[in-house]
Amino acid sequence: MKDRASHEVSIKTERQARYLGIDGWKLHDGSQYATVIIDPETDLILRIQDARKADVVRNFIAHAGEEFMKEVKGIACDMNADLRRLLRKHSPVPKLSVTAST
Repeated sequence: MKDRASHEVSIKTERQARYLGIDGWKLHDGSQYATVIIDPETDLILRIQDARKADVVRNFIAHAGEEFMKEVKGIACDMNADLRRLLRKHSPVPKLSVTAST
């Protein structure tokens, strides 16, 4: 298996995002993943990275900061238990909105 570096782009916005949308998908051969985090009110991509959701969310929180996350009013994504724990640690529980994965 080839070892490849993760590619990532993060944006620091001047505007506080009130909501976050997080989605991930398999890339070309099905063994690699990519994840995007957006501000659904502005359609601005806040982070895109070729990695699984939990890793991307960890990197996004480190980049955006705790104060940014405290102001987020809602997060929409399909999530597993690890991602749910991570988001709850950095965002109050009532703010989480879980969407079903299809």
